[in-house]
Amino acid sequence: MADKSKGKLSAEMPVQIQAQSPAYDIDYEKHGAQREANPLPDLKRKLKSRHLQMIAIGGTIGTGLFIGSGTAIAHAGPVGALIAYIFVGTIVYSVMTALGEIATYIPIPGAFTSYAARLIDPSLGFAMGWIYWFSWASTFALELTATGLIIQFWDSTIPISIFIAVFWVVIIIFNLMPVAFYGEIEFWFASIKVITVIGFMIFSICMNAGAGKEGYIGFRYWVHPGPFVPYLIEGNDSLAKFVGFWSTLIQAGFSYQGTELVGIAAGETENPRKTVPSAIRKTFFRIVFFFILTIFFLGIVVPSSDPGLLASEGDGAAAQNANASPFVIAANRAGVMALPGIINAVLLTVVLSAANSNVYSGSRILVGLAQEGFAPHWFKVTSKRGVPYYSVLFTAAFGLLGFLNVSDAGSTVFTWLLQISGVAGFITWSSLNACHLAFQRALKARNISRDILPYKALWQPWFSWYGLFFNCLIILTQGFTSFIPHFQVKEFFISYLSLILFVVLYAGHKIVYRPAFIKPIEADLDTGRTTADNETWETIEPTTWYGKAWKWICGRGPLIGSCLFMSEKNMFFSPPPHLAKAEELKQAPPKGVAYSVAIPGTEQPGRSRVYRAWNAQKELLTTLDPQVTTAHDIFESTANRQPKNHCLGWRPYNSTTKSFDPYQWLTYETVQKRRAAFGAGLVELHHKHDCHRSGQYGVGLWSQNRPEWQITDLACISQSLYSVSIYDVLSPDATEYIINHAELSCVVTSLPHIPTLLKLKPSLPNLKIIISLDPLDGGEQDGHSKRALIESMAAGQGLAIYTMDQVEELGLASKRGYNAPSASDIVTINYTSGTTGPPKGVVLTHGNAVAATSCGLITIGQARGDTAASYLPLAHIYARLAEHTAFWGGARIGYFHGNIVELVDDLKLLKPTGFMSVPRLYSRFGSAIRSATVEQPGFKGALSRHIVAAKTANMKNPDPSKATVRHAVYDRLWAKKVTAALGLERARYMVSGSAPLDPTLHNFLRVATGTDILQGYGLTESYASATAQPTYDLTSGNCGSLAPCVEACLASLPDMEYSVDDKPFPRGELLLRGNNMFREYYKNEEETRNAVTEDGWFRTGDVCTIDEKGRFIIIDRRKNVLKLAQGEYISPERLEGVVLAELGYIAQAYIHGDSMQTFLVGIFGVAPDLFAPFASKVLGKTIAPTDLEAVKESLGDDKLRRAVLRDLERVAKKHKFAGYERIRNVSLKVEPFTVENNLLTPTLKLKRPPAVKLYRSLLDQLYEQATEEQSAPRAKL
Repeated sequence: MADKSKGKLSAEMPVQIQAQSPAYDIDYEKHGAQREANPLPDLKRKLKSRHLQMIAIGGTIGTGLFIGSGTAIAHAGPVGALIAYIFVGTIVYSVMTALGEIATYIPIPGAFTSYAARLIDPSLGFAMGWIYWFSWASTFALELTATGLIIQFWDSTIPISIFIAVFWVVIIIFNLMPVAFYGEIEFWFASIKVITVIGFMIFSICMNAGAGKEGYIGFRYWVHPGPFVPYLIEGNDSLAKFVGFWSTLIQAGFSYQGTELVGIAAGETENPRKTVPSAIRKTFFRIVFFFILTIFFLGIVVPSSDPGLLASEGDGAAAQNANASPFVIAANRAGVMALPGIINAVLLTVVLSAANSNVYSGSRILVGLAQEGFAPHWFKVTSKRGVPYYSVLFTAAFGLLGFLNVSDAGSTVFTWLLQISGVAGFITWSSLNACHLAFQRALKARNISRDILPYKALWQPWFSWYGLFFNCLIILTQGFTSFIPHFQVKEFFISYLSLILFVVLYAGHKIVYRPAFIKPIEADLDTGRTTADNETWETIEPTTWYGKAWKWICGRGPLIGSCLFMSEKNMFFSPPPHLAKAEELKQAPPKGVAYSVAIPGTEQPGRSRVYRAWNAQKELLTTLDPQVTTAHDIFESTANRQPKNHCLGWRPYNSTTKSFDPYQWLTYETVQKRRAAFGAGLVELHHKHDCHRSGQYGVGLWSQNRPEWQITDLACISQSLYSVSIYDVLSPDATEYIINHAELSCVVTSLPHIPTLLKLKPSLPNLKIIISLDPLDGGEQDGHSKRALIESMAAGQGLAIYTMDQVEELGLASKRGYNAPSASDIVTINYTSGTTGPPKGVVLTHGNAVAATSCGLITIGQARGDTAASYLPLAHIYARLAEHTAFWGGARIGYFHGNIVELVDDLKLLKPTGFMSVPRLYSRFGSAIRSATVEQPGFKGALSRHIVAAKTANMKNPDPSKATVRHAVYDRLWAKKVTAALGLERARYMVSGSAPLDPTLHNFLRVATGTDILQGYGLTESYASATAQPTYDLTSGNCGSLAPCVEACLASLPDMEYSVDDKPFPRGELLLRGNNMFREYYKNEEETRNAVTEDGWFRTGDVCTIDEKGRFIIIDRRKNVLKLAQGEYISPERLEGVVLAELGYIAQAYIHGDSMQTFLVGIFGVAPDLFAPFASKVLGKTIAPTDLEAVKESLGDDKLRRAVLRDLERVAKKHKFAGYERIRNVSLKVEPFTVENNLLTPTLKLKRPPAVKLYRSLLDQLYEQATEEQSAPRAKL
């Protein structure tokens, strides 16, 4: 581990690479960094979803609606009041959606007032926090006074002060209890309010229809006194009516105040990333249902001229009784005499609920103020149960101001204090809109997309501009009544008291502390967010039909009528936390920060500094979800989340048409059941045939890609077994070696491989079980079927043969459940190709799989509804990682029908949303596209060349923020046809791996397809994950930046003249270490020790350099193992040894394989004494061995070159070289490599890097000549 005090790496690490990588203490300074904040208050997340939903309602429906709405109708008329409430409702909704985006991304313990200090200006946070707190504290005194007045409805002789004292104590007790108790109280209080409002609506409909003493009402009161009422200005003109409308906005705002409590409660809510968005979405329905409809019904059953409506205009709390409520007035007018008493009882619960929320909100605001340093730190001190008792008591103390209202003199002061509350809501709302705009700028500065937000609101950020403008307008104009009919100083002062106080607080803080405005790049988006990221909560879905129905309705978003204008992602689907986390980590680093960052102080002699991904500098990524630690968890989490979605698809063969039908699909649920049954059956068979072993053991898997391959692998995982995959085209000898080396007792295979296994059985002592993925019955005569024949042959060799169906039936009958693995268990032993010797078994764990898959999701992203194409061999770890990634993203996987030549036919049917391949296939694609477009004659070719040139210029724009591979017009008219011809018109990305992609081809494919094409680098030992190009980097010729799960460094190679001190960039062998790195080579300690350093670094054998942006560029191989463009590894020294042994006239041999080419070329030094006779025979003339000039002259004759190539072909056939191991062109020289020209070591070993450097142009000529001579037909789509 690292010594944190020094920031140095320790050498005391085990040989196994999987050991924990060190953590580093980084000074992040400003850019993209999480600032060192005070410890967060220890509030407990104990509020459940139902609590939060009712808190949002209970904090909103209060005296403002039950009593104050009467004043609004009296001043503006029924239609004027309705429009005012609708208008303010839109403002409130803009605030709530803005708050929702921030609070779900940063659900901080405390109050949302902290956002202003973190995003805009500390002085704004100070002023906003204190005035908002004061509004809640003073309103608490109002609510306490109201309780006494309401009780006087039944007995006016009881002093109000008694009830102020009693309920003051009760509310304090409530708030000193754990937050879950507060949530439960509010849940029931809010339920009473909801029932009352719904009951009143039903009552209003009945009264309006004629059930009351006034008979049928209809819209009578909209006609007389009229829809609008003039106010303050004499006359009945439009201006007077507008004044009445505008005068009600503050009252409407007071009614809505408390809606934002969702943001305060987010810091104490379970799973805020899910519950808060749900509560925000339902805000729209609360506004429409509980406010707008209530005002509508009040306006049709109570005339605006009723004198009782103005009773609520009394000073202080004098009007807070049932007689002032328009609800009671409606009941009295209808002649229902019992209703006022019921309404009064409801009002009592309303004010108690409001008082309870006042103390809760005020105390949490104080916590937030203390957290930001704007209040004494002891305000954020909590009890063991998470209650900030100092804040509770301090806020509750202001409730004693309620006694002021008992006396006449105190009532005037109390009225002034209450005036602060009404406008403070608008000040807070405008500040929240401003915070959201600043939040958007901060996201943009960090290159974070809004798409990754747990809650992405509709119409933002424009909706925040709308809310900010009208909130400020209302604040500035709300005191206009003090000018009518003439200027009144007292009224003016009262109207603007809260604004004056806000300005004083802001200016005072700014003058005293002089804080600077927060720059977008410096905004703190991390404190509190990272804590929430690391927490997980169980999701409990509704089980009743009405619960599911309500969830469906409320989950549809804020406006059902706007469904057509909303995306599925925004409205119907909130991505799971791990996908949101992946999207967040996918974002570009802040300006000036490299993609891969060198950690200061980690360099060692002969080694570079340690590099890590810019967003993993402190800790390497293990998983995107703490609950997902194994490949078993990856599949199970998705299958449980979306059981009915497509999972695995294939094209059945139609024997009638002799062709393959369209894709058929298995759902996640079906695959889950089959893998569980097959996994249980595998264990039962091992018990049955006495080959079950304690602990983990392997199961062989030998087949082409197909759904059954993946079901088998998932089945092994479900029982803590591991698969040992065998390439479908592997030779019998290599297959025999792997089965024996891995000690496999069971091999699951396709039907064509069963005869090979039967032939190999005498040399496979451990093999006892063969399971066929294909049926063995085809309707043949009993006793003469394929099954009978194969079983008879197997039985004679001690083998048992089963079909997949039989094993699944056995598993179902066993009732055996999962035996889930742990992160340290083996997920697979993946055998290498064995280029330099026997294949090595790479031991990979579930922890490796999850870390690599996490990085796969970060690189390419996956989502529900995505489709992946599977054709790369699943025995290769690259393809396996791709399918893990698809599973965790919730995508479906379609398998090709088995013929690679007809792959495009499969793609056209499948229409994948992403495509992963190798350079060899991309080269075929590029050739076909060029042939069909830019190489065409006439107008078509000219237009294509113009489009490619224009898009290339856009891609290479020197301003990275403007560089793009897409074009609004050309992509629709041209690129879409190109991708459709490949079946890739839906592809958002393409990935190239296994070998370098030629930069020219890379850039051409980018512009031709208008798609992100990413090049990556990985090895079997790294679970195919190490580096990858991000979508925002449009360079080519590199492998991109480090994955967040791995770290890297370079080691100098003096013998190859590569040094970590080279300029301008370090060069050396690439070493890797991280959570994705393999455990060991199976049963091969020597190779493990050779490959892994003492401090846990894996020697990749690849030589690379790292540029200024932290991009990795492979430039050579240390072990002299070549990798061709199709991904095949070649050992040139082995081939050179064969050539030198077989062809005596060759004295020196250098075989070269360019990573951008698919074949080999060579430079050979001839032995004159033996070459002269050979040349003489070929050329038909005598060349003396001693005549060096004649020998040299003959080397340029093309007849000799072709003769040598024929000899090389003969040698290749004799030694059974693979096609890619055959040499296609040569250059002949006398002593091309010498110690003098620095191409041989003193021990006469060839120095390959200098040789390449010296003969680079010659090698390029050899490739060019060979390419021209090849007569292979043009690749077809």
